Amino acid sequence: MRTPLISVDWGTTSLRLKALDETGAVIAERASAGGILNCGERGFAEVLEDELAVSYTHLTLPTTCRVCRSRWAA
Repeated sequence: MRTPLISVDWGTTSLRLKALDETGAVIAERASAGGILNCGERGFAEVLEDELAVSYTHLTLPTTCRVCRSRWAA
């Protein structure tokens, strides 16, 4: 059995979240203009907490973070 999770796709201009159940099916979705370039003084942690609080407070899920880069600059 898989663990339910929230997938976060955090781009430069928008933030997209999807809650997935044990089978990997999407059970809830949310998108906002809270992209990395739009965080401003609030910082990433506060923006993410606010977005998660809007739609996913009823879920009890483990938290982990993985960063994927779309481009790599040497």
